[in-house]
Formats: sequence, C-alpha cells, structure tokens
Amino acid sequence: MRGNLTKKQYQVRCGIGIALGVVGLIALYNFSESMDSDVVVPRLTVRIATLVAWISGCTNLAWSNGRSGWFGLLGLVSCLGPPIIALIPDRFDAVRRQRNADDGRVAEVFD
Repeated sequence: MRGNLTKKQYQVRCGIGIALGVVGLIALYNFSESMDSDVVVPRLTVRIATLVAWISGCTNLAWSNGRSGWFGLLGLVSCLGPPIIALIPDRFDAVRRQRNADDGRVAEVFD
C-alpha cells in the first residue's frame, strides 16, 4: 500500500526489501543441498517470503521514481528487474523541473 513517504524513505524500503530477497536466495541456495525431502514446507515458506521481500523492494523502487507499484512486478524478471525499474525516467524530477520552469527559475535537483 502506497503511503505519503518521501523519495528517500521509499529508497530505504527498497534497499531493505531487495537485501532480504538476496539473503533469502543465498540461504535457499546454500541450504538446499543439506535439506531432506521432509522439509518441503519450510523451504516453500522461505521461497515465498523471499519472493514477497524481493517484489516489495522492487515496488518501493518504482514508487521512489514516482511510478505505479505495478512496475514492481518487473522484479519477477529476476536480477534484471531492479535495473530496468531504475532506468525508467523519474517522474519526481520531471514534476520538479516543470514547477521550476513555470516559476521562471532554473531547474534544481533536491535529494
């Protein structure tokens, strides 16, 4: 659910989500060989939690660029999702430049 957060707060939430997703993937990779077939439910739970964290991070990345949260589903493209989302032009900067142009001021970037 999108709230009234600043761009920096969305970026922090993005970093946390993607980091948790990467940690989950590493844990699944390292422990998959040592797990027996009897522990299917915990493995499935970790996979789902990892996917949710990864998509949440990608969604927050899209929101930090002023885009719809649906762009977060690009995270399903695996490691290519976040760079694709990051390359989408930032709406916040475009709105800021337009407001500055309407006021007759030189465009400034505030981060």
